[in-house]
Amino acid sequence: MVVTSLNPNTGKTIAEFSYDSLEQSLAKSQKSYQCFLSEYSIDIEEHIILSQKRLKKLGDSLESAAKELALLITQEMGKSLLESKAEVRKSIQCIRWYEKELSSLRELKLYDKKEGYLSLGTPKAVGPVLAIMPWNYPLWQVIRVLAPAWGIGNPVLLKPSEDVWCLSQKFIELAQSVWGEGIQFIKAPVPNIEVLLADKSVAAVTLTGSVSAGRSVASLAGKFGKKSVLELGGSDPALLL
Repeated sequence: MVVTSLNPNTGKTIAEFSYDSLEQSLAKSQKSYQCFLSEYSIDIEEHIILSQKRLKKLGDSLESAAKELALLITQEMGKSLLESKAEVRKSIQCIRWYEKELSSLRELKLYDKKEGYLSLGTPKAVGPVLAIMPWNYPLWQVIRVLAPAWGIGNPVLLKPSEDVWCLSQKFIELAQSVWGEGIQFIKAPVPNIEVLLADKSVAAVTLTGSVSAGRSVASLAGKFGKKSVLELGGSDPALLL
């Protein structure tokens, strides 16, 4: 099946893509899992330095490609160029923040104290995260997932909205220049998501989207015992003047 990327302002075709087969999607997932395993035993201090270097390089790459990324957002998603530039800047700022704060975020912390017992914890990588992302903030929504995930060593399987695959392809190219197969472009139709989530290579899933999509993903995450983080749309009424 062919997926067509359209400019919503002109109705013209920007590019055409094909869905991955189920086998291709699972192969990408396995490659991502191997990246995770290759770093699992690295000393935490060394891994913090490695992650900071990755985040810095990704931030630098986004800065160098900022104009192209903003133009792609405008052409494919339809927001004004001013808004697109602001989204790119915000995304870069997010990466820089995690790069700077990563050491403190990964410190051993006291979470609770009851009856003389201490609860200590620190963030730990669990494996590849399947990120099902929306069309309205095609770069920002990805970065807010990827920056903390990469920061602790979780690869990302990016399944973006079909409406923004041109922007996603460009971002994947930039990100893969930083961590190779630590990020994958999952061009999967909806029926294949269940099989991906069931696969042992996928450790967690996150979704930003509708309530109905969230219910479906939450149900699958529960079924397969996978961690999940959901950001779902509301139903607030709006008066358009």
